[in-house]
Amino acid sequence: MAFDAPRQDSPWPCKILSFNPTLRLTAGLSEVCHCTPQFLHHTFDDGRLRLSVEMPLLAYRYRFLYIVSESSLSQIVCAIDTYRGASSRVAIKLMNAQHWALGAQEFERLRLLWQTLSQDGGEASIVRPRTHFEQGDHFCIVFEMLAGLEVASWI
Repeated sequence: MAFDAPRQDSPWPCKILSFNPTLRLTAGLSEVCHCTPQFLHHTFDDGRLRLSVEMPLLAYRYRFLYIVSESSLSQIVCAIDTYRGASSRVAIKLMNAQHWALGAQEFERLRLLWQTLSQDGGEASIVRPRTHFEQGDHFCIVFEMLAGLEVASWI
């Protein structure tokens, strides 16, 4: 089966780049998503990401549930990891748009800390980052959900 560039009269996929294997393999599944445009990477004036349960999946993987906490630097949200199942909850730290570089530094330092600790056989009382992604202008760090964060959201 050959993957050719889409015809101009074809409704989807709108764009298939010859050098992007992910878009070619998914055949433009994101193009058929019926998400309203106002939720796609909408950032408020203060740099926070607009969050709602109607928004599309974060990084095409995480379904937003609720906000755990907010500050002038970031928002921490509870989300479901759709790749791991409905019972797999994660905490995602969404850095405000103007603090993208701080988020990248934080992730790299946490990653190096855990790498060093695992080599030395040590333990730390800090949460381990799972991965990171970008949502528009926001740097996002995915952590395992700790029980204390879920309890704090109900208080």
